[in-house]
Amino acid sequence: MKKEDDTSGIRLLIRCIVKDHDGKVVSDTGDRPANSFVLQFLEYIYYMALTGNQFSTTTDAGEQWIYYGADPNLNMFYVVAAIALDAYGIVVGTGDTAVDNEDIILDVQLTEGSALGEISHGEGTVGAAGVQGANVDMLLSRDFTNNTGAAISIKEVGVYARSGSRNFCIIRDLVGPVNVPRFCSLAVRYTIRTTV
Repeated sequence: MKKEDDTSGIRLLIRCIVKDHDGKVVSDTGDRPANSFVLQFLEYIYYMALTGNQFSTTTDAGEQWIYYGADPNLNMFYVVAAIALDAYGIVVGTGDTAVDNEDIILDVQLTEGSALGEISHGEGTVGAAGVQGANVDMLLSRDFTNNTGAAISIKEVGVYARSGSRNFCIIRDLVGPVNVPRFCSLAVRYTIRTTV
């Protein structure tokens, strides 16, 4: 029988790395437990298993239908955002409201740009799941650049998944603060890990 504090099962790790404009590491949190999958993460899996094609959930735009299935244009559970897109993928913010199971957005998300309240979004990536020692890992990552001319204090990180034209929050974490000086970059790495 496994103990309660055993590391088996599904886990979520987060890592934030700040680099200066020359690529030198300024700070690195290392991998640390995130454990902040929110309700919509399991809602998606539940309805995918139950109905196979659609479900209704709460987003920042209110109650929305999420469709998926045979049509490849619906991009079910899509988290790989292109450069400069802030609507889905890994997102960052400055809010510090406690994480709640029913969070549907970041508290204060930083949008795309170089003005106050903004940050430049790099392209997101998702690595293929693979065996890493005793674990099976899948890495989600995205880089951000602070072009605002002033330091930004990142306090929250999340992941918005995209389905068709709709986005919904599946992960939200408090991380901070992680200080990103002007003209420096922030790399956010989420590892989804399973261990038998």
